[in-house]
Amino acid sequence: MGVDLIEQPVSAHDNAALVRLSQQIETAILADEAVATAYDGYQLAQQGFTGAYALKIAKAGGPNSVLALARVAQAAGIGLYGGTMLEGTVGTVASLHAWSTLPLQWGTEMFGPLLLKDDIVSVPLTFADGQVALPQTPGLGVELDEDKLHFIPASRSGEQEKKMLFKVEMTVNIPPGFPANEAEEIKKREKAYSQQLQREGKWRHIWRVAGLYANVSIFDVQDAEELHQILMGLPLYPFMAIKVEALCRHPSSIRDDDR
Repeated sequence: MGVDLIEQPVSAHDNAALVRLSQQIETAILADEAVATAYDGYQLAQQGFTGAYALKIAKAGGPNSVLALARVAQAAGIGLYGGTMLEGTVGTVASLHAWSTLPLQWGTEMFGPLLLKDDIVSVPLTFADGQVALPQTPGLGVELDEDKLHFIPASRSGEQEKKMLFKVEMTVNIPPGFPANEAEEIKKREKAYSQQLQREGKWRHIWRVAGLYANVSIFDVQDAEELHQILMGLPLYPFMAIKVEALCRHPSSIRDDDR
């Protein structure tokens, strides 16, 4: 079928299935969410995994941690792929320094900076012909643009400044026997409500989970109380299982003495 590599085809917690697939099909299996640390890599290798590991600095916790995972993979004869969490230039360069020391049998895709309209560095990375040039200056090799650092977090003109980001995982379980026409009507109201929230800049992203009426969303709000009011207003709220995680405060809401 022209497929060379299959990325994390099973749950991150199902090592047994991942190992079995790697041993039973010809196409290579790439373990991604299943391996964040060197210990994760060791456990999977001990169980007989024969594919490749996706290395990601943000996932591993830093360059030293991701290189430790790479050493485990090399000792076990497991291939390496240099992955990205779609970082900007600073995070991408940190990854590039690590990847430049490794034999990446499955290559790398460090395209995060190419997705940005702007960045916080003075000199962008150079991408050409499927390659990216590693900076040769001291340290990471990047210089921050102080003007952009001050400009980017600024409050949006004419809008009330948002203070909090929340990640919300929502799964809908409409009970068996619930009238289908009523369920469809509720879903229509749900869609209209979510579109309104997106226009207001409060519901920023939605990822649908394949095969399920479920999603993971990012809410951009003043505080937990505003989030509570939004969730209570969802037409499907009575049928929802909801998990909420506070991500961070916006940079523009952090006082100078907090930095």
